[in-house]
Amino acid sequence: MRILLQDDIGRLVEDASPIRRLFNDIKGRISEEITESLERAAYIEHMQTPVSRALRHMADRAQLAKTREEANSYKHRAQEVHQRINFLESCRSESSAR
Repeated sequence: MRILLQDDIGRLVEDASPIRRLFNDIKGRISEEITESLERAAYIEHMQTPVSRALRHMADRAQLAKTREEANSYKHRAQEVHQRINFLESCRSESSAR
C-alpha cells in the first residue's frame, strides 16, 4: 500500500481504487485504529478539489518564481548596458575635450 500511496496525488484523488482494493483485502486483519487511518487514503477521492487547487497553487508559485528570476536577469542586464553606455559617453566626452 505504501508504494501506491507514493503515487502522484493528482491521480490518487481521481481514482484510488487500487488502494481501496488492497484496503478491503486487509481491513479485517488490522486494528480498528489502523483501519481508521487507512480509510482516509482508501477513500481519498473526496479530496480531489482541494488537491487540484493546491497543485494549481504550487504551479502558479513556481511560475511566479520563474518570472521573478527572469525579471531580475533582465534588470541585471539593463544595469550592465546602462553602465556600458555611461562608460562610452564618458570616454567620448574625455576624447572630445582633448
